[in-house]
Amino acid sequence: MDSEDKYLKELLADTVNEAVPYSFTASITRKIELERVKRAKKAEIKEIFTQITVFTLALLLVIVTFVYLGKHYFEINFDFSLHAGEEFKSGLSKSGERLRNLFLNPESVVWYVIALNTALLVVAQQVLQHKFGSVRRKERK
Repeated sequence: MDSEDKYLKELLADTVNEAVPYSFTASITRKIELERVKRAKKAEIKEIFTQITVFTLALLLVIVTFVYLGKHYFEINFDFSLHAGEEFKSGLSKSGERLRNLFLNPESVVWYVIALNTALLVVAQQVLQHKFGSVRRKERK
């Protein structure tokens, strides 16, 4: 083969590749990539729906808890009537008294002291850990 034949062969090889834009492997690779993108979108949508479902269930649980506490502990009447404003005011005054009794009784004060003590111990632990950690870093240098 002389140089002209080689030149013609290279020229024809380029035109053959240009005539067929997608070879078999390029087509398969494209399909695989499209399938991967579809699966990623499906997984993302599934995650969003899962988050919405969990949030809705948690919100429902909070609402049911508040209704239960209002009805059984604070004795709030959830029946609507024409005198709902007056009933709401009386329910509010009763719930205020109950909350005051709940948070200001001697047993609650003991738990406040325990919680304050725990918080102070955690802060002291963090301060000491930070101080000793900085001393160890200086020793390493």
